[in-house]
Amino acid sequence: MIRVTGDAEEFKARVGPLLLRDPVLHTVLLTHLAERADGNGGDDHAEPTYFSVHRGGVVAGAAMATARVVALGGLPMGLVPDLVGVVAEFVPTAQMVEGLSGVAQRFSAAYAARLGREFSEAQAMRLYRLGKFVAHRADGRPRLATEGDIELASRLIDAFGHDVGEPLVDPEAWARDRIDVRRLWFWENNGRVVSMAGHRGAAAGAARIGPVYTPVADRGQGYGSALTSHLTERILDGGMRPCLFTDLANPTSNKIYAAIGYRALADFKRYKVR
Repeated sequence: MIRVTGDAEEFKARVGPLLLRDPVLHTVLLTHLAERADGNGGDDHAEPTYFSVHRGGVVAGAAMATARVVALGGLPMGLVPDLVGVVAEFVPTAQMVEGLSGVAQRFSAAYAARLGREFSEAQAMRLYRLGKFVAHRADGRPRLATEGDIELASRLIDAFGHDVGEPLVDPEAWARDRIDVRRLWFWENNGRVVSMAGHRGAAAGAARIGPVYTPVADRGQGYGSALTSHLTERILDGGMRPCLFTDLANPTSNKIYAAIGYRALADFKRYKVR
């Protein structure tokens, strides 16, 4: 049986025990629910539809979808055949599918077939959680972004979006939202911003770092590593477990995060409409 709702609180009450078994694996759904509870609509401010899959009276899987993206989180492979038809019925317009590698591939192919569309792989990602923390330093210092930094942060996140092939519709709104909740940081050296990183709010004892962006001209100096290390330390000091996603097409970032102490948990993929 699959239950469908547009009520985040109802969905959270229903699937919470499942998600809490592994808060890092389910970081996308848990972070979204935490931000909704705080009155934050998330990066795309879309109204989601939530799906819970039940087997023998027990919740076995959970997913959410907006007009733009289907987020499968840690959904098991065996639940795809039943779920895909229901998602296609309620949300037939999604442009992306994200989830565990094999699951996202199977779901996107079946979803596309039902709707007469085609999806192709857009990004391979790896989810890391922190093992033993190893601090990293670089010339300069971290500082919290403030309202006066909105224009700069907008330019940097726009550049990041184009780098990864996912430009934001409204970079200024993204920057303003992150700055308002004090979750955007810069690394400065000699009075100049040389790297930027954000993090999401705490969700079930875990907090996810990202994005991390260093302009091309400032790369290779350890600024991104130092800023990620700083945020990792802040999250640890707050009693939370840090985690993050990396792009597997960027071996440098994967090497950097491993050096800080992050260890791979699972591989994810994103599929987009052709």
